Amino acid sequence: VGVIWIRRGEADRAALKAALMELKRGRILGIAPEGTRSRSHTLITGKQGTAFLAQRANVSIYPIGLWGTENIVPAWLHLRRADVHIVFGEAIELSAVSADERGQRWQIWTDEIMCRIAILLPRSYRGVYSDHPRLRELEAETQKVAT
Repeated sequence: VGVIWIRRGEADRAALKAALMELKRGRILGIAPEGTRSRSHTLITGKQGTAFLAQRANVSIYPIGLWGTENIVPAWLHLRRADVHIVFGEAIELSAVSADERGQRWQIWTDEIMCRIAILLPRSYRGVYSDHPRLRELEAETQKVAT
């Protein structure tokens, strides 16, 4: 597995350039949009790097809800299996915008990405996005489809 290491806490231009090159080559890139692990095991505020890369490379984003990973080590210590869950969401396409609009759009897109991840998770894992207005819209859309 190829890994692109990122220097945390700064805009790592070399890592962004490497990631962009991989996407333009047609490769799949897994990104943790929060930029770090959450100590609370719930979503924390997403960073704009995912939206930046997807928009620049003109690629789709596939949100993934992953939970239960905090149970892996404790389960292994007791020679048990942990229940870990993964759910794949529908593709997110970022619309083309002018260079003047990109900066403000990246935050809107980041919130969209994070809310699309949150909707895939049980409520207890949604963290800072639990009460986000966009998440409520997605929940309402899900309810309509279900009925």
